Amino acid sequence: MNERIRELREQAWALVSDEERDCGELYETRWERCDQKFAELIVRECALQCVHNEDMDLIEKHFGVEE
Repeated sequence: MNERIRELREQAWALVSDEERDCGELYETRWERCDQKFAELIVRECALQCVHNEDMDLIEKHFGVEE
């Protein structure tokens, strides 16, 4: 796994707030939210590599990533 992927994974975990992580929910539920944030960050990272804004919008729309 490259360093950027590791950074995105850490960022995803940070986005799942302390309140969400510390509430009494099931472990899997918290990780599912973290995985969703991680996937969104990867999609955004890919979209940022696009030269044209239209391409960026298409990628985000395809994966259902909201601004």
